[in-house]
Amino acid sequence: MGFQISNGVLKKYTEEKGVTEIVIPDSVQRIGERAFSGCDNITNVTIPDSVTSIGGSAFAGCSNLENITIPNSVTKICVCTFEWCDKLISITIPRSVTSISDGAFQNCTCLKNVTIPDSVTSIGNYAFGGCRSLNSLTIPDSVTSIGKGAFQECINLASVTIPVSITSISDNAFFECNSLTAVSIPDSVTSIGDGAFCKCGSLKNIAIPDSVTSIGEAAFSDCNSLESIAIPDSVTNISNHTFVSCSNLTSITIPGSVTDIGNCAFYECTNLTSITIPNSVTSIGNLAFYKCENLKDVTIPESVTDIGEYAFKGTKWLSEYPDDFVVLKNGILIAYKGKDSVISIPDSVTSICNSVFAKCNNLTSVTIPDSVTSISDSAFESCSNLTSVTIPNSVTSIGKRAFLECRSLTSIVIPDSVISISYSTFLGCTNLTSVTIPDSVTSICDRAFLECRGLTSIVIPDSVISIGDSAFEGCNFSSFTVPKTVKKVGKSSFRGCKEITVYDSIDPDAKPCKNHSDGYHGTPNASLGTVVNYFTNQNRLDYEVTVRSAQTDEIKYKVWMGADGIRSEYCNILESSWGRNATFNFNAVDEFFPKIKGVYHKIKVAMNRLRYPVDLTDEKKEMYRSYIVRSAKNAVKLCIDTDDMELLLSCEPLGIIKKNNIDELLEYATQKKAVQFTAYLLEYKESHFKKGKNVLDSLKL
Repeated sequence: MGFQISNGVLKKYTEEKGVTEIVIPDSVQRIGERAFSGCDNITNVTIPDSVTSIGGSAFAGCSNLENITIPNSVTKICVCTFEWCDKLISITIPRSVTSISDGAFQNCTCLKNVTIPDSVTSIGNYAFGGCRSLNSLTIPDSVTSIGKGAFQECINLASVTIPVSITSISDNAFFECNSLTAVSIPDSVTSIGDGAFCKCGSLKNIAIPDSVTSIGEAAFSDCNSLESIAIPDSVTNISNHTFVSCSNLTSITIPGSVTDIGNCAFYECTNLTSITIPNSVTSIGNLAFYKCENLKDVTIPESVTDIGEYAFKGTKWLSEYPDDFVVLKNGILIAYKGKDSVISIPDSVTSICNSVFAKCNNLTSVTIPDSVTSISDSAFESCSNLTSVTIPNSVTSIGKRAFLECRSLTSIVIPDSVISISYSTFLGCTNLTSVTIPDSVTSICDRAFLECRGLTSIVIPDSVISIGDSAFEGCNFSSFTVPKTVKKVGKSSFRGCKEITVYDSIDPDAKPCKNHSDGYHGTPNASLGTVVNYFTNQNRLDYEVTVRSAQTDEIKYKVWMGADGIRSEYCNILESSWGRNATFNFNAVDEFFPKIKGVYHKIKVAMNRLRYPVDLTDEKKEMYRSYIVRSAKNAVKLCIDTDDMELLLSCEPLGIIKKNNIDELLEYATQKKAVQFTAYLLEYKESHFKKGKNVLDSLKL
């Protein structure tokens, strides 16, 4: 036969035509990994007692293997040893085996009978996963651990005995065991993992012992035959999705030990009619009882201070509530059922819950009373016609996305009791033109005013110390001054802004500007390199950074952050050249200057460097000066385009205004309606060229 044997190891078997039964020679001590993998013709294999180990995937994919005897000499069944042996019906594991490894019998779809001896102490991840014909199983007391998904998708498994030696039922252990009708969990078990019994569609009853302290996410999700369940008082948390779509669940007992009911915990439990939440519970997650369409009797204690989005939406309790404003005893407004365009929230309300007014498109005006202290996440999200909202000084917190995409909102005054503007609070408020931020605010979080395109200016108070990623991205700022108190600005925080002024107090914790790679893909040390351009899949935009002294307010220098036709190498040098306290590695730009392709970008860099000659050598100064002289006409036009008379005056001694270009420049300034430049050029022409002499031609910096 086609055996490849070396030093007692059967390394490979090559199939021979017509041979279906294999007898492994007595000389073999170990069967190597994948030795018989994919041998489709084999139906029977005899393994001699000389073999002590069978390697991983040794018989994987032997799709016609029906019979195999594992001798008592084997101590371990390795990873995926018999995976996808589709015709294997039964297997007897000898008492010499102590562990069944990951995927050992995975997807043996015809495997009906398995005898696990009491010598086995562990069953690996997915060991019997997908064994769709397996109908019963006894796990011996010797087993102390069952791996993730060990029996998942064993769709015909009707009964299983879990021994007292098991302390934890792992994630997805019995996932989609559709024929499982009952499970007895011993008192030794302390935790039930995520998805442990998920989609066990025939499971009607299960007793959870007092020893269990945690039940994982989706542990009993889609158990649509489950009728009742008692959660022991050892459990403190009902996890996310725990009982999703348990459509026949009519009774649930939540003990006084539970403090938190997670997101979607009882989502779409359509036959649940009543629920009593104990006084121990403080929070109910998003969609916790969503679409529990027959839930009519609900008791929520005053201990609950946080209720997630749509927690009771789609319930009879909510639809039959007698008032438009659904307010709990402790003052939490959890829902609004009305359709009025102008509303005043009742004085009994102390907190507006998540998404209470979300997508109330009829709403145009809201008055919030002084009793309210908090506005939760998404409270007014997508109220597309909301034009006016009055937030009282009693409000101390405004949640994430609270006014997201309120596209008709034109102005907002944030009360001086608020200390932070949260994530995406006003994102997409495209008609917002006026925002008042009080001195109490210390942080403006990520995306707070993203795509507020109507916002052309905003005053940031000196109390603010941080501005998050994309905070003002897409706003219609032509220029922006970051207060000297701000220590950190986020990525793309001012994308779309062309002129940004900062102080040398920013980025105090960044690395020094010269301690970085000047080469391609240098990593930014400080945030100033990425305040406009960060994501590489976006078009890179031109902008200029002006750095002022925090002590004197004088301009120290300007840095042109031009994209130069999306030259990635140059852009990365610019981004990575910023450092602590708005310092900049000008040497890196000086070295790269000859490689810059765009005339506009070269002029901007050259004029800024001559105007603010930080660390500028005589050699580099001459390089920039000579370039400006050669590009005199374009240099003046750049000053006109940027309305920068101060820049023009600083470069005038170079002789950039000449007799042979003055008329063209005058015409250009007139076309641009640059009145100041037109007047200056007329006066310049009168005083310098009427006499037939350009007295500045010989002047140098």
